[in-house]
Amino acid sequence: MVIAIMVILFFSIILSYRFFMQKNQLTSLVNQVVSAVHDARFVAMTSHATTRFCARDMDWQQGQLIVNEKNQQVIRVFPAMPAGYHLHWKSTLGESDALHFRSNGFTRGQQGSFFICTKQADSAQIIVLRTGRIRSVIGKISGCDDPRN
Repeated sequence: MVIAIMVILFFSIILSYRFFMQKNQLTSLVNQVVSAVHDARFVAMTSHATTRFCARDMDWQQGQLIVNEKNQQVIRVFPAMPAGYHLHWKSTLGESDALHFRSNGFTRGQQGSFFICTKQADSAQIIVLRTGRIRSVIGKISGCDDPRN
C-alpha cells in the first residue's frame, strides 16, 4: 500500500515537473522573440534607418536577423528555434517574411503577430502594433490551430 502511494506521488511529481519545464521554455522563447523585436526597433531609431527583422534563409525556424535596410548590413543574428516549436509571422499586409521598422520606431504600416506553436497544450502569440508596441499571450492560441504548426 505504501509503495503504491509512493509510486503515485512520484509520477505526479514527474508530470508536474515536465509541465513546469515546458511552460518555462515557452516563456523563455517568448521573451527571446520580444527582445529581438525590441532590438530591431531600437536599431532603427538609433541608426536613423529602416531596419528589417526577418527570417534567416527565409525560414523563421532557422533563426532570425536584424538587417539595416540602408546598407544591407546584418546587425544581429538570433538562434534557431528548438525542436518541437514552430515560429511564424502573420502580418495584416500579407508580408510574412519580415517586419520592418522606420527610424521613428513605427513599423512600415505593418501590424501582426508572431506565433510560437507547439504540440503541447500552450502556445504563444506576440502581437506587434503599428506603433512598435508589443504584447504577448500564452495559452491556447487560435493561430496555432493549423496542423502544420
